[in-house]
Amino acid sequence: MLPDLSVEIEEVELERLELAVSKEWTRATIVVHLRGRGAEGVGEDVTYLPELHDRPPAPDVAGRWTLDSFAAQVDGFVRIYNRFRGAKWDSS
Repeated sequence: MLPDLSVEIEEVELERLELAVSKEWTRATIVVHLRGRGAEGVGEDVTYLPELHDRPPAPDVAGRWTLDSFAAQVDGFVRIYNRFRGAKWDSS
C-alpha cells in the first residue's frame, strides 16, 4: 500500500530565486530540494509577497519515514507555519 512506502531523506535544501518583473514587483520563489538514496525530489513555492521568502522555515524531515508519516510531519509543519503553503513539500 502507498501509505507504507519507505521514504528516506538525507538532505534538504531551500533555494531562493527572484526576478524583478517590474520596478514595483519582484517575483520570489523557494525551490525545495529533497535528496535521498541517489534521487531528488523538487517542489516550488511562489508568492506575491517576496518578503515571505526571505528566511523561510523548513520542517525537520531528514530521516526515514513511511509516505504516511512523512505527510503527517509536513502537515503539522504547515499548520504551525500557515503562511507557507504545503504544496512545495508535497510535490518534492
